[in-house]
Amino acid sequence: FNVLGESIAELKRSEVQEIKRQLEKYKNEFLGLQQTIENLKKEKEQIENSKKELEEKLKNIKPEIIEKEPDDYGQLKETLKAITEQSNHITEKLNQVLKEKEELEKKNQEYMENLKKLEELNKALKKERDKFIEISREYERSFEEEKWGFELTHALSDLSQEIAGRIAAVEVLMAKRNPVNEKNTQMLLERAIRTLEEGINKLSKWRIRADEVIEVEYTAYSDIDL
Repeated sequence: FNVLGESIAELKRSEVQEIKRQLEKYKNEFLGLQQTIENLKKEKEQIENSKKELEEKLKNIKPEIIEKEPDDYGQLKETLKAITEQSNHITEKLNQVLKEKEELEKKNQEYMENLKKLEELNKALKKERDKFIEISREYERSFEEEKWGFELTHALSDLSQEIAGRIAAVEVLMAKRNPVNEKNTQMLLERAIRTLEEGINKLSKWRIRADEVIEVEYTAYSDIDL
């Protein structure tokens, strides 16, 4: 659960970081477009001023001047035509850039909304991950407790079988020779009895009343599980 939750959270964090990088990219593009718009507006303003000046100048030329200098007048009209075309071109370009800016603002807004949703999902995911971690820890505690119970019951069972088997073996040998009056044998017998008595005293402190005993079942673990 911990690994899974952390992996999912990392994935979401990566998505958030990617969106933030995209937003930073849009921010830089937006600033570039804004600067382009400002430059085009200034350029358009300058051209419009030149156009107005030229239109005013053509308007004020007297007919006799036009007749006298027809080439100059024609050149002025061609200049006006070129300026008008240039103004129209800049207007088209400005409109295009304004449209790009508008589209970029929409994308930016979409990414902002997605970022907000992802951050909210990330918070929810962190809560779920923490919940999964707690469940996994509880599972581990339960597993360790059950494993302990299994090992203890087997250790006690093995102890009983080992003691019973050894006592039976000793009885068989001693029954073949009665009485057993060798000093060394009697010393070892006394030592064995003391050892058993000490063991009984040590284990007896763990005994409880019958009405306090509860039924518990342990999973049959294999050596690999343990």
